[in-house]
Amino acid sequence: MINMSYEIKRHQLIIDAVSNLCVKYFDDKVYIETEYEALKECESDRVQGVLAFNFEQRWLQLSFYKNSIPLNKFDTGKQTIFVQLLPHIISVVQHCHDCGWIHGDLKPSNILYLPTNKSIKLIDFGASQRIGVARKSLYEWQCSPHFASDEVFNGTGVCKPSDDWYAIIRLINQFLNSKPKFILAFKAKMYKYLIKRKMV
Repeated sequence: MINMSYEIKRHQLIIDAVSNLCVKYFDDKVYIETEYEALKECESDRVQGVLAFNFEQRWLQLSFYKNSIPLNKFDTGKQTIFVQLLPHIISVVQHCHDCGWIHGDLKPSNILYLPTNKSIKLIDFGASQRIGVARKSLYEWQCSPHFASDEVFNGTGVCKPSDDWYAIIRLINQFLNSKPKFILAFKAKMYKYLIKRKMV
């Protein structure tokens, strides 16, 4: 079993900003089928759209969101925007769980902010797995160490919603790391919300 969180890349992404399209090429048919199933079953106005696919040639054509800003490009001056976006982020993650999937690699670069309508898009479902899949049954899996629990990083246990909620808590801590009272109060409120719903 291989942890692909570091050096192994199993896809190549080609972006055509003029046509607002991106094409993702995969090394193995298994990966494209899993990502395609996750994207189609979790289809939503807050999930990246699949426009076309070819399993034999191993590519997905995905929507490209011009002028979007990945959250990893946010600075501390955008804390207020992040606070406003967080309910939408939680909502789309819960939607994926309700559809039977975990995203598996929630991190700032996989969440896009669309300034034109102040919405978000969840992208890159390459680490997605169906809820309940045992990691020991996977030949390899993907994660980002800073946003992964020990269980996810070590490849133990099963894929479950709390894997994503752990990453959300890490996101909150990363973006809201200052000490103003409204930030501390908001963090306490969000933790209470997540714990109440047994999300963590």
